[in-house]
Amino acid sequence: MDDLTSRRLPLTERLASPWPATLRVVEPPSVPALIRRSMMGFFVVLCLAALAWPLLPRRYEAAGSVVLRPTDREGQFDAVQSMRQPMDDNAIQSEVDMMAATGIVDAVMARHAVAADPEFATPPLLARIKAWLRPGSEPARLSEADLRRVLRAHIVAARDRRSYTVRVGFWSSDPVKAHEVARSLLAAYLEDQVARKRRSAEMLFRWLEQRVDLLREKQEASAKAVNDFVTSSGLIDRGAQISLEAQLSTLSQEAAIARARAIEVTTRASTLATLQKSGGLDGAPEVLASATIQALKQSLTTALGRTVVMSPEHRTIADGIASESDRIVRSVDAEARNWIRREAALQEQIKSIRASLILRQQATMTLERLQQEAANDRAVLADALTRMKGQTANDGALRADVEVVSEPELPDRAAFPSLPLYALGSLFAAGLAGALMNGRVILARLRRLLHQP
Repeated sequence: MDDLTSRRLPLTERLASPWPATLRVVEPPSVPALIRRSMMGFFVVLCLAALAWPLLPRRYEAAGSVVLRPTDREGQFDAVQSMRQPMDDNAIQSEVDMMAATGIVDAVMARHAVAADPEFATPPLLARIKAWLRPGSEPARLSEADLRRVLRAHIVAARDRRSYTVRVGFWSSDPVKAHEVARSLLAAYLEDQVARKRRSAEMLFRWLEQRVDLLREKQEASAKAVNDFVTSSGLIDRGAQISLEAQLSTLSQEAAIARARAIEVTTRASTLATLQKSGGLDGAPEVLASATIQALKQSLTTALGRTVVMSPEHRTIADGIASESDRIVRSVDAEARNWIRREAALQEQIKSIRASLILRQQATMTLERLQQEAANDRAVLADALTRMKGQTANDGALRADVEVVSEPELPDRAAFPSLPLYALGSLFAAGLAGALMNGRVILARLRRLLHQP
């Protein structure tokens, strides 16, 4: 039959064309026969499933529950604060990942000799096949990395809903082994948390020790600087300040007196010099008060009483009076110069004392700054020592950042396979097998339906 002819055939003939025309569908058996055949397949599968159930590998799972706690020192003892502590999903997931860290896995491997356990240390199937094909050769043992990978595959670490509760456990074909390893895993996790805290505390303590040493050296240097400066600046002699202040007060008073005397005597000297030039020196108070001049004038009066003619005696007495008057003028002028020089000397001494007081004041300010720096260094050192002592005291109070809600318990039933699910699957497989026992009849009915116009 060519393609053109086949295209012209009716639909029913085209559908039946793949089978020979002489083929006749066998008449279906009776309903009781179909039921018997279906029941046979159904019960055979059920019997096989019942026989296979004890032979299936069991997976026993032992798990405990922990609640994550905050990491600060106060919060790890306060459950209410831990509930208020904000922890995002990333932090919780990081903590869940830490439950299968290398250190924890290695601790579990060491405690339970995982390298010698056939459940975990069995070489892969491909390696065993190669060893079987090559007589005399043994399959390579698993490396530590492979053992860790296998052990991590058996660890149960999952967050419970969206709370801070996390399930930590282990599954194995042996319930006792699952229970023991789960307890070891939880204990190793708690020990690892405390060890991590202790390492952080030790690092902080070492840093504090170094800081305390540096601060102690700085404090000692600042204290030495204060002592050296007190000695070098002379501030150690507290009586020197009092002495200088007393000297300044005394010299200031003397300088004021000397200035007043200098002004007075200078005025007198200037007046006497003016009177001397004008010839009126005889009426000056200093001349009138001079006993020598008074005596000479008395002698001159006596001499004049004896004779009217100016005698050499008269000239001698007059020259003596003039000489004494000139001496009085010179003495007053000399006294004025002496007071001026005294005032200048006192002013120089006062200036020197004031310079010393200024230097001491500047040194006092510098000393106060050095003392303030030394006090700050002492305060910082005391704070560092207090912090280091507090860190030492807190080292013994370290605990894990989790609270164990429930310890892993010995499983009394296998987590896999599940008997209800296995029963449902077996019933489904048995029903499918019963249907397949009548497969030819079902196909025949389908073909007959296809042949109908």
